[in-house]
Amino acid sequence: MSKIVITASGADWSTAALLEFKRLTGIAPTTVKAVPPGQPLLERELFLNTHPEVARVLRGVIALDRAHGLALGYYELEPGEDFATAPLEQCRIDADVLTNILAEADGQFT
Repeated sequence: MSKIVITASGADWSTAALLEFKRLTGIAPTTVKAVPPGQPLLERELFLNTHPEVARVLRGVIALDRAHGLALGYYELEPGEDFATAPLEQCRIDADVLTNILAEADGQFT
């Protein structure tokens, strides 16, 4: 199991982007706006029984990021790692890598 952490970039979110993010994640727009750049905006565990839903949310966030130019940061942490103490330079991935991770797990969880 891995943990995916998506960080805020400090980009200016449109109302449409904030509402779509809320629809995808349940996180209120005021909360999104309050997250400082470089800090976790969303954390989700992969490869659990909830994997299909988590994958759907992460794919939606990637699409939202690309559509609105949010420049979010993506990190894959090992089990037990905490964002505050993890070696972030080694954990950083891009949206394409995350998309590939999700694609490799397709069909393995129901």
